[in-house]
Amino acid sequence: MLAKIKEVLKEDKKCERKELPKDIKMRVEDFDLWYDKNQALKSVNLDILKNEITAIIGPSGCGKSTLLRSLNRMNDTIPSARTEGEIWLEGYNIYDGNTDCVDIRRKIGMVFQKPNPFPFSIENNVFYGCEVNDMDVDKEETVERCLKDAALWEEVQDRLDENALSLSGGQQQRLCIARALATEPDVLLMDEPASALDPIATAKIEDLIDDLKKNYTVVIVTHSMQQAARVSDYTAYMYLGELIEFDETEQIFENPEKESTEKYITGRFG
Repeated sequence: MLAKIKEVLKEDKKCERKELPKDIKMRVEDFDLWYDKNQALKSVNLDILKNEITAIIGPSGCGKSTLLRSLNRMNDTIPSARTEGEIWLEGYNIYDGNTDCVDIRRKIGMVFQKPNPFPFSIENNVFYGCEVNDMDVDKEETVERCLKDAALWEEVQDRLDENALSLSGGQQQRLCIARALATEPDVLLMDEPASALDPIATAKIEDLIDDLKKNYTVVIVTHSMQQAARVSDYTAYMYLGELIEFDETEQIFENPEKESTEKYITGRFG
């Protein structure tokens, strides 16, 4: 996808390329978003580091999921949404008018709060994105690789032809992660991926997230501060559409700079 973006942008000499520091995968710069007249994001600036896990926390309605969906232009599907500002992926603005949203979503995968497997086989679920995008990859090899990356291969390798809906909730969520990995993204977005799961399944998802950062950049939205503290390297605290504070997770939870962050972390509001 990145090669395609580069090819498209070369056709327009006015398109800007921004050199980012080598450790930064994505940069959100002066980013605003409105739903009709309601401003949901207000001048957000955020660096997402390569092969690190970034957690976005904050009270309900603060803009966490809106920001997450902005990172792969998922909000484009909402007619009332409009944006200002830039989000840079490896030096290219994904909100440039010449970029292809389908290619962006291949490069920046999304896993939703509730598992959403398709009502067909486990194998075909994993390979679905590859077929839709006409990717020239080996099916068996891709399915095995992605199921292993999602820590699900050992549990399903002998029943790949079974309907994916027969899996448990935790297995279905890991299947959805495998499906997202099949299109070979660089960034994986997760919107409260364990909120609908029991504690055992949640622990498996958290262990998986920690393993994924070896090969992927991960951004996770969570309502659980304990989960953010356990799994993330960096934490962004949001309130009323604004990014209040961003730092290493240990710093955010043990010695935040902003009073608002400290009040939220200690449960005094939110």
